[in-house]
Amino acid sequence: MARQDIHRPSAINPAEYTFVAFNYLRTDDLGAAMFLQSERAALRAHMARTGGTWSGHEHGGNCDICGSVNAIYTAAFHHAASNKYIKTGLDCAEKLDCAGIDAFKKKVTAAREAQAGKRKAKAILEDAGLLAAWELREAADKKRADFQAACKVWMDAHPGASGYEVNAPKWIDFTRDEYTALDITSKLVKYGSVSDKALNFLGMLLTRIAEAPALAAKRAAEAETTPPVPEKAGRWLVEGEVISIKSQEGRFGFQTKVLIKHADGWKLWGTLPAALADVQKGAQVSFVAAVERSDKDKSFGFFSRPAQAKIKELA
Repeated sequence: MARQDIHRPSAINPAEYTFVAFNYLRTDDLGAAMFLQSERAALRAHMARTGGTWSGHEHGGNCDICGSVNAIYTAAFHHAASNKYIKTGLDCAEKLDCAGIDAFKKKVTAAREAQAGKRKAKAILEDAGLLAAWELREAADKKRADFQAACKVWMDAHPGASGYEVNAPKWIDFTRDEYTALDITSKLVKYGSVSDKALNFLGMLLTRIAEAPALAAKRAAEAETTPPVPEKAGRWLVEGEVISIKSQEGRFGFQTKVLIKHADGWKLWGTLPAALADVQKGAQVSFVAAVERSDKDKSFGFFSRPAQAKIKELA
C-alpha cells in the first residue's frame, strides 16, 4: 500500500522542517560522550517547549522519510505544521538542508576511537595488576562531571557572574601522586601503550595513594603530640638532624633546600647553608637563623638567613 503520510519523500518540503539534534544509534558505549548528551538534551528541551511528539510510521526503518534500516547516524527535525518530530538518516537530512553533518560524524569517530583506547588501556592495567589506576580515572571523571554540573547549576542561577565568587563551586584538587597516575593512564589510553618503567612507577604511585590516608592520620597524630616550633625574637641557634635535601627552582634560580628535625620532633625547612654544601642525610647540624612557625602546622616552620653553620661531630 502506498504511503499517505505527510513525511513521504514525494511530499517533503524542506522549508517546513527545522533541524533539532543529531543522534548515533549503534550500541557502542558512547552514552557518556558529552557531545551526544548535549544533542539528546537539546532534543528533550525542544520537545518540552513545543509539546510535540514523534510522528508514527508503518513502514518502519530508522529513517522516517525513506525507511532505511541502515541509518545509524540520524537527525531529528521538527515539523511545526503538525507539531511532530521525525528521525532521518543523514542522506535524507542533507536534502532538508541540515548543516553540521560532517562535524558530527567526526565527533562520533573520535569518540569511538577513544572508547577503543579505553578498553585496551583497561585490559593492559588489569593484566599488570594495576586496575586501581582505572578506578582512579573513573573517580576523577565523575569528580569532573559533578564539578561541571555544579558549575552549570550555579551559573544558571547567577547569570552574568564570573564563576569566581566565594559561593561558586570549587574544583576538587587531586594530590600530585594522583595527577601523575592519571597522566600515565591518559597516555596509555591515547597511545595504546606505555613503557614497563612507567607501569612500575604507576604501581608505586598507587601504593602511595592507597597508603596516603593512613600516613596523613599518623602525621596528624604525631603533630598533636609534637611540641610546637619555638617562637623567639631575632635569630637563634637551630640544632637538629638533616632528614631531607632537595634541589628546586625558585625566584633566584635553583636552590638546595633542607629539612631539619629537632630532637623534640618539630621540623624546619629552608635554604641549605653554603657551609653545609656536602652534608648528607642523617647528619647532625647547627646554625643560627631567623625562624617562623607555620600557620597551618604548629610543629613545622621555616628558617631564613642561616649563618655559622656546621656539622656536629658524633659523640
